[in-house]
Amino acid sequence: GETISLPLFPLTVEELKTYAAVILCDIDPRRCVQAAGKNLNDYVNGGGGLVMIPGQRHWPAVIRASDFAELLPVGLE
Repeated sequence: GETISLPLFPLTVEELKTYAAVILCDIDPRRCVQAAGKNLNDYVNGGGGLVMIPGQRHWPAVIRASDFAELLPVGLE
């Protein structure tokens, strides 16, 4: 398949559904639209694939952003 790197995170669930999987690498949640985490949650719950790769710059912000944290398969206490 073709690898695509997007300059902006897709804004809607419908846009996300055009991809088989989403790979987030050290994503800064402050640079995402407010609904990005919820839309990604809906995409994953609808069968979309997701890979989250932590990084040193933004990982703490990702695990504090509740919509993104809900996507993780582990508890963060």
